[in-house]
Amino acid sequence: MEQNQAQKHIVEVVAGDVIREGDRRPTVYVVPVYWRVELCEETLSYLGSKRNKHYPEEIKTGVGRLDVLVSRKVVSEEDMPAYAEAVAAVYLYHQAGVNVFGMDRESGRPPKIATQLALSQPLARSLVAKDPYETKALQRDGKSYLLAHFDFAAAYFYGVSIGSSDPDSGWVKEGQRDEDGLSAFGRVSGNYVRRRLNIDTDLGRLKITYRTVEEFFAMPLVKELIEVKGQVYARPYESVHEQVLKATKHVESDNPHLVKLRNKFGKKAKSLLSENPPTFVDLIPTAARPTTFIVLGFRPLYAEETATRLIKKGFALFG
Repeated sequence: MEQNQAQKHIVEVVAGDVIREGDRRPTVYVVPVYWRVELCEETLSYLGSKRNKHYPEEIKTGVGRLDVLVSRKVVSEEDMPAYAEAVAAVYLYHQAGVNVFGMDRESGRPPKIATQLALSQPLARSLVAKDPYETKALQRDGKSYLLAHFDFAAAYFYGVSIGSSDPDSGWVKEGQRDEDGLSAFGRVSGNYVRRRLNIDTDLGRLKITYRTVEEFFAMPLVKELIEVKGQVYARPYESVHEQVLKATKHVESDNPHLVKLRNKFGKKAKSLLSENPPTFVDLIPTAARPTTFIVLGFRPLYAEETATRLIKKGFALFG
């Protein structure tokens, strides 16, 4: 799933100093985030396809600035630059945001595996990349709550190469000196960007987490496609998003799968069914909002022949 780094489009993100605005209460915290895109000409033609429209004239080049509003209810002032970089990175890629790759805003899917995301904040790099050592350190230091606050970005950039950007780079300094020459994209809040990733259904609001993406790639047939047939999921998060969107049929309460799910996760757990391919999409409500659900995972329904093959190859153990 990896490409040569030299063949990747590079998105660099650098957070500036936290700015406290005015005398309002609660205090408004703003983090200016500077960014630039370095395109790989060799792979530029692969950005679009018949089902993934792309408009070359809408690619954002040069140096830009995006101001991110952050609440102290989310992270401490010390951690705001890292959080702002994660928020900005998602908004830069997302087709409903800055959309630096010029994808169609309705149906386009930004490139992921074909890119490298470079962040200047070590905490942002560690949490977006789900570094296991940083995870253990945060849990040890009583700051495991940060894992949840950065999870949306970790899920969105699953499989993306995460690198380091230098806050002292010439392009950053030049952008800070010449604000008038920057491509400015206003302000966004972390909550606004996170909501762009939600899936609204008649059941409620669905959230894809990093664990959701892991569960998708743990499905036996997906593992076989990758390991045996060499399939490359160039946009991991978007592949999961599409699978969830296909699940539109409500599973009845007496369905054996839902009964088992509720025995394990409580009576408020729900499941939706995707008929192509047949797959249960399992949901549990969040503690804060009963109509907001975390996509817990997937339970594929394979034909007997497929299931037998997957078991023989060691990809599945059905119970």
